[in-house]
Amino acid sequence: MSRYAAILLAALLLVAGCKKESSTPVPATSDLVLYAQTLGSLVRSADALATRTDSRWRLVSFKEAVFRNVGLDIYSKEFWDLIDIDFEKPSTLFSDEGIWVIRGTRDKEKSFDAWLEPKAKAGTYKVEVLKAGDFDVQIISTPQDPSAIFARAVSGDQVSWIPGPRLAPGAEWTSASLAKSFEAWSALESAGSWRSKPWTTDFQTPDDTWPIVGGFRTKSFIEDKTGTDHAEGLWSRMRNQFGPMGVKIGWRSPAQVEILVRTHVDLSEPSFVKEIQGASNLNPEIGGLVVPGVLGVARLSVNPKKTFDLVRSGLPPEQRVELDRFLAQLDETLAIDLVKDVLDNLPGHFIAIIYGFDVKQLQAEGASLYSNLFFLRATREALYVPLKQSSVMENVLDAWTQISPHLSRQRVENSVQYAWVKDNILSWAILLNQDHMIVVDSTAAFDRALAYQRNPRAIPVADPLIAELLETPNRTGMVLDARGLANLVATGDEPVEWIEEYLGPFRQMQIIGDSLGGAKGEIRLKLELDEAAKAASK
Repeated sequence: MSRYAAILLAALLLVAGCKKESSTPVPATSDLVLYAQTLGSLVRSADALATRTDSRWRLVSFKEAVFRNVGLDIYSKEFWDLIDIDFEKPSTLFSDEGIWVIRGTRDKEKSFDAWLEPKAKAGTYKVEVLKAGDFDVQIISTPQDPSAIFARAVSGDQVSWIPGPRLAPGAEWTSASLAKSFEAWSALESAGSWRSKPWTTDFQTPDDTWPIVGGFRTKSFIEDKTGTDHAEGLWSRMRNQFGPMGVKIGWRSPAQVEILVRTHVDLSEPSFVKEIQGASNLNPEIGGLVVPGVLGVARLSVNPKKTFDLVRSGLPPEQRVELDRFLAQLDETLAIDLVKDVLDNLPGHFIAIIYGFDVKQLQAEGASLYSNLFFLRATREALYVPLKQSSVMENVLDAWTQISPHLSRQRVENSVQYAWVKDNILSWAILLNQDHMIVVDSTAAFDRALAYQRNPRAIPVADPLIAELLETPNRTGMVLDARGLANLVATGDEPVEWIEEYLGPFRQMQIIGDSLGGAKGEIRLKLELDEAAKAASK
């Protein structure tokens, strides 16, 4: 599973925050820090999500590995009673230099040694004991395999549990490296703690709305992507712009979790986030296009010219030359200036209402898949684009019809329709109205757009997640019917494994991005868990 998915899973585990930091500070070098109000909250949330997922998710494979090696369910109170961490006290999850730690308050029962001693004498487990700073550490393995199952560290009333390589493939620590880390943590002063960093200020105090707070270092979790030299360089450039991100999490119902992520851009890098801001203050009314059964709505609100410049700068040199040559020919042949006649005529809002998906396009991998999704090749949609002056766009499209035998034009009532037909097959069409145009690529989308053109009145959107996406000017985001997409893919001849793997637990997903000014932004993610998936797993 990807590192990004690991972050999401870790976030979903935690549903409540703690009021104070434990006696040993969490190191500022941590890649991920999250606090839970009680260990029980963490465990119950993990169990709720695990029942909706399959073995490809780390939640399930981790549970299976713990059961094989320890004989207990890690998502049960019994397991944590055994480890001696109080189930009803605050708990901390953090990751530092590849070591994942769950830390909590020592249970008064102190049952761990009583459980471990007879098993060690019988040769079931091998126990290595060491002193590391303020911590007494026990590393548990088996005589047959020296790689650790887990480690347990105690300092005063504080207990830490650390999964080993046998439970978590990414945990590659050794006894020596673990001892070194605990020694460093013991010597840690407040200036070297996670809470000492200025960007964490808004993510240190949980409340009733956001009962979980924390953050993560983006570079540690965004994977490197392979490809051409140019593609790798472009990905690295984007990856390096993101600094740490703050996180707040809260459950809105037993089946809906909301995650807020605040971006903190690396000031040493030029920020594309800041560069593409600047769409006009407009909130398009598209309710008539959103009908029951739509699979999603995606919205992008940006500065058109700055976004075009950004996309152009990201092209390989030979493609930039080709694009510039095409634009020059466009100006020479049709007297069309891309910036003046097209980009300056766009307020900067693009809203795609998704009526279907092309399963074959979803089967692509890596960069090809991202490209298919971003450029709407994988969707069947109506793309709603507001215009400043429809007459300017009409002149551009009319000029295009003069040089292309495939583009036709007809006026229908108060709109002008353009259709691109090749080999008697409709590839796409544009319905141009007084203040907007709608671009469609399928019969279903065309019929819906035509009905909207005939009666373009504002209709309230029934779905609250879609309504929230559309309610604020300059908002960017997406709402996806995850279960509908999974059902659609399931009817195809070829499986699309990533959809069932990553979307399987969810019924609906919403992601919303809002600018906070400058290079800062805020992302809100709402995930509705699928009760049907839970029932099917039982």
